[in-house]
Amino acid sequence: MSKGQYSSADESSSRRRSKGHSSSAEEGSSSRRRRRRNRSSGGGGGGGHTSNTEDESLDLFGGSRRSRGRWLFPDEALQNALIILNLVLAASWLLLYTLIFLDRSGYISLQQMKFLGYSVPRPKLCSDGITHGYTDWSSLRTAVQATSMPNRNDDDVSSVPFVICSHTTLTGGWRDTAPIFINAPDIVIECGQGGTGKGCIVDRGGSHMSFGPYARGIVIRGITFRGARTTSQVFYYDDAEVTFEDCSWEANGSIGRTGAVVDINSVSTVYFNRCDASEAKQIPRQNTKFGGSFGSSISIRK
Repeated sequence: MSKGQYSSADESSSRRRSKGHSSSAEEGSSSRRRRRRNRSSGGGGGGGHTSNTEDESLDLFGGSRRSRGRWLFPDEALQNALIILNLVLAASWLLLYTLIFLDRSGYISLQQMKFLGYSVPRPKLCSDGITHGYTDWSSLRTAVQATSMPNRNDDDVSSVPFVICSHTTLTGGWRDTAPIFINAPDIVIECGQGGTGKGCIVDRGGSHMSFGPYARGIVIRGITFRGARTTSQVFYYDDAEVTFEDCSWEANGSIGRTGAVVDINSVSTVYFNRCDASEAKQIPRQNTKFGGSFGSSISIRK
């Protein structure tokens, strides 16, 4: 055999060895890839082995994933949970609004207070160390309105007068313009015990007091009313009977033709004993044609 023939045979054998080595390498690489896929998917030749780095499970939302000790919620489930929470909060606020603002004066009865878990505010010791009374508008209003008829229960409400501590100015926030709604008989609101106190002032916007159909035998004693913008004392209902003693009104206003001090219907009754309700001390009514002019302190409706 010639030298050229030996060279050709050697080259053919070398090519066969190289091709077989490549095929073996490719098969080994493919086998390794298959094993990795089986391990990651938990099936195949891995004998059902599952990766320890990630544990799939379900929760009450249906499909949450726990990864490395932390719960991860799907976006859709989280959005549904937030929607449900917002609906519950909205329903709660609507229930509270319905319970509290049953009347246009915004009074709350004893039964409503009990349902909401509140108690009637009690008077506190005044600065003189003797008298017990109220020193803030919100507490006085809540206590008085808790006596409103027809839900009144005399076992829950004391029959003693509602006393304002001497030298106290009762005010409210600029958004809080609801008056004290009196709708029960024989209510007494006075400055100091027996009306002997001094310097009791109600200074706030809106109206100061409103009277319902059960407001009979009411006595308001020794208080200065100031700053009303929608009439100080209003009578929206029939048959009320109110007496003011030693009271005065200053810098009060009204809307339209209503009086700055009292706006009353013709079937209710109001008495003034030793009071100063001068219209000259109230806010002048604006008139676009003739300039500012003083309005009437009292208006009477049919």
